[in-house]
Amino acid sequence: MGETPLLLYLKWGEDMQEQQKQDLIKLIEPILVKNKVILYNLDYRKDKSNYVLEILIERANGAMDLDTCVQVSQELSILLDDIPFLKDEYTLEVASPGVERPLKSLEQFQKALGKYVYIKTKNPIDKYQEFFGDLKEVNPASLVLECRDKTRLKKITIEMSNIQDAMTTVKF
Repeated sequence: MGETPLLLYLKWGEDMQEQQKQDLIKLIEPILVKNKVILYNLDYRKDKSNYVLEILIERANGAMDLDTCVQVSQELSILLDDIPFLKDEYTLEVASPGVERPLKSLEQFQKALGKYVYIKTKNPIDKYQEFFGDLKEVNPASLVLECRDKTRLKKITIEMSNIQDAMTTVKF
């Protein structure tokens, strides 16, 4: 039998109610399972004058191909056309999380262990709020980032509650 996709992160605009979120997840899950993809991120928001339903998907190994994104997009588009809480005009965007993928959940941070990441904090740490470095440790309360401070490597502990934004990124 098919494996249930792991739901890693959901972000909802104020327009969605909790029950609507759960109903939408249940509704799209069979299409994700059929196409052997995992829901990485789902975001329903208002962009300017239009609503956007962004669905980021990937395979269990982190890979993704354009043909699968197109297939999932077509199947979801047909399915979602008749949903009452998506009655407003909206744009459906189905894509892979890409190389620079957002990190929001503990599971996403754990999968990014050893990778080069960008972290922006809510409050400064040693007078800085933006950090680039290798993700060395992750636990529910904090993470450890190994950053270059001029000519030396330095380990910085960042509390999860202090993270404003985080993503994997490309090292130059």
